[in-house]
Amino acid sequence: MHSWAGLAPRGFAPASPPRFCLRGPLRRSGLSAKLTTEHSTSGSHMKPIAALCLLLATPAAAYAQGFADSWVAYAPASNQPQSALPISAANVEVDFAVGDLDQDGWSDVVALRGAPFYADGKRPNILLRNDQGTLKDESALFASASSVPGDVGFLTPTNDRDGVLVDVDGDGLLDVVTAAHLGAGEPKNISHPRVYRNLGNDGGGNWQGLRYEDARIPLLLSFTTGTPAAPNFNAVAAGDVNGDGMVDLYFADHDGAGPGGRPAGGDLNNRLLRNDGSGFFVDVSMQSMTPTALFSAFGNACAIVDLNGDSHADVLKHSYVNPPVQVAATYNSSTAPGVFPLHQVFHSGFACSGLAVGDLNGDARIDVVLPDDNADRFRLNTATDALGRAVWSNPQAFQFLAGGDDGFAGRSQVVDLDGDGLEDVLVADVEFLVPGFGRRLHVYHNRGNLPAGGLPELREERELPGAGGWIGAVGLAETDLVGTYDVAVIDVDRDGQKDILVGRSAGTVLWLNQAASCQTDLLGKAPGGPTLRVCGVTTAPAGATVRFSHNTPELPFVVSVGVVSTALPLLGGTFTHVPLAQTPLLVSDDNGRFEVPWLLTTQPADIHLQAVGFHGPQFQPRLSNGVRVEAP
Repeated sequence: MHSWAGLAPRGFAPASPPRFCLRGPLRRSGLSAKLTTEHSTSGSHMKPIAALCLLLATPAAAYAQGFADSWVAYAPASNQPQSALPISAANVEVDFAVGDLDQDGWSDVVALRGAPFYADGKRPNILLRNDQGTLKDESALFASASSVPGDVGFLTPTNDRDGVLVDVDGDGLLDVVTAAHLGAGEPKNISHPRVYRNLGNDGGGNWQGLRYEDARIPLLLSFTTGTPAAPNFNAVAAGDVNGDGMVDLYFADHDGAGPGGRPAGGDLNNRLLRNDGSGFFVDVSMQSMTPTALFSAFGNACAIVDLNGDSHADVLKHSYVNPPVQVAATYNSSTAPGVFPLHQVFHSGFACSGLAVGDLNGDARIDVVLPDDNADRFRLNTATDALGRAVWSNPQAFQFLAGGDDGFAGRSQVVDLDGDGLEDVLVADVEFLVPGFGRRLHVYHNRGNLPAGGLPELREERELPGAGGWIGAVGLAETDLVGTYDVAVIDVDRDGQKDILVGRSAGTVLWLNQAASCQTDLLGKAPGGPTLRVCGVTTAPAGATVRFSHNTPELPFVVSVGVVSTALPLLGGTFTHVPLAQTPLLVSDDNGRFEVPWLLTTQPADIHLQAVGFHGPQFQPRLSNGVRVEAP
């Protein structure tokens, strides 16, 4: 058994520091990496198997300010999207939806287009079909069919603000649902949400494309007058609210009656449309929800998610501009799914302009990102109270190495950009109502949970403390981010990495992920132990980064490296390997982390890496998870 004797708390420094080495490109979808150790305190050392070794005394100082953390990198694609129409422009707002529509294994993109800044201006939508890594506008070929005479599907100009790709009829194919606004005086096929049914393949295996089918969305009536009215929907969410296995729809409305809104009786408010089991929808709003749960003065966003862990989908909605300015949750009944008796306002008193959902701290509960006219924030879903409502944390601000939030925000999303298992955040800057393209997209890196309270550290990384350099992610300059409507996160080239299609007022650009990856987590972590990750960018000069996070800051870590697998119970966890040699002592920084960059070469064998962190005033040792760094 490996000896852990001789360990010392923070501040211990051997006369000749050990060195920790890495070689081989990091592996994810065919990439790989290699680690080993070298020790020279006795004047002799084991045979080196790495091309480059870095003294462990240097990383803490190098990363004291946190700049140049090359966590993920992007470069413009050589084959940009091909479309005769501008996908986005100063007078063309765009919202993206991503999915494999033709089931050929390549993700496609739907670009939903309209006039920006709450203006009445219709635009054709665009189907960007993925032809083995190239996004081509094939709207005329595959998205121009319609059930309405004279309507030409995507080619018909509409004022769509949002959309989702979901299977509405249960045939296993993704269909397209849109949310339209500002359609007063227009026929139903223009003013109402549209469902484009996926026609699947013909007998010869050829995809037949999408067909707009008007009858799938009902004619919507005013709650107060019972007469038809054109909806003003800014957002749509999809999910199964009644447990029948079919997708239902919730729409967020933006035309509150009264000052700044439509006349009394002309406001449709939010709507819940239930799937009848065959992909046609019925308006069950008043039967399923209270008027309070359906009201939004200016609803920019909504979501259908299970907030309280009872396996029934709840609804999140947003209201803005006029009262009520708030974000609220409406909870599904656990005994009568599809009925929403409980309403909870949990975020108010802020100029919140939208919402996005995801698990930010890895506890399997749905958290909420809240873009704002001032500082963007997020709230963690921490527990469920006796009434079945989520218990929310105080609003938390995002972190900046330099500068700060630049004000008004637009669409946001939660997505793991670098594949490390931690969900990152994108917040676009073009606000729905406020003209101007002077702000920029913010990319927030999820760096794991901070010691105090287990809050996730979501930070905008940057290369330099002043002007210039990359911002948010390696390769992205400030000028690449200004005036962003929306971002489509898509693995466009099927290399296992998440690329980004950025729709801006200056046009739309596809950025390819430059092979950011993290190595295989072997589990084995002791309760309360540190988290170990091996991540990096293969083409960046800094190479890979090893990150250690711990529940208590300013405590040391001991790292062990080996090549032989085992499953040895140790320190409350499971030790995953047999150590190669005496392990070096790694001292975490004041944030409870240790980060070190390495250059990468080639090495044939797999390596296991695991750490021990010391917890509490008595320096109780606790085992981290193991990580396998894989060779080709």
